Amino acid sequence: MRDVATRLGAATSALYRHVADKEALLLLAADQILGQIVVPEEGEWYERLTELELSIRTTLRRYPGVSKYIFRRNPLTVHSKRHLEALMGIFGDAGLDEAAAGDALFAVYLLMAGDLTVGPRVLATARRGDERFTFALDALLGGLGLELP
Repeated sequence: MRDVATRLGAATSALYRHVADKEALLLLAADQILGQIVVPEEGEWYERLTELELSIRTTLRRYPGVSKYIFRRNPLTVHSKRHLEALMGIFGDAGLDEAAAGDALFAVYLLMAGDLTVGPRVLATARRGDERFTFALDALLGGLGLELP
């Protein structure tokens, strides 16, 4: 907290007037980053899902270490709830009931977590990485019995 206050040119005590502790500060920072993710409003379910997942992937890759924190902590923030609601709606539009949509959400979450924590070490380029991620997403969705375009 001292380091953050110093970088802001403020006293540590001033920082504590705005956040209770380091964890609260990390949650605020994570939510600000999650707020940069674009949630598509229009299009077919598959297009919206792919666009949302690629936006999550691209945004979190810009902030090394943040995805690891988010996947470890799994914070329910304003923006993470917005993403969860959007995903549940997309899976509902794909024809899944609430239980199946929850299972699909969990599977996509695991795919994203693996990609963001292990993927950077095994992928040669970001473009090829997007192609491989989309391929893995399609394979996962097909395995859930969803008809892909």
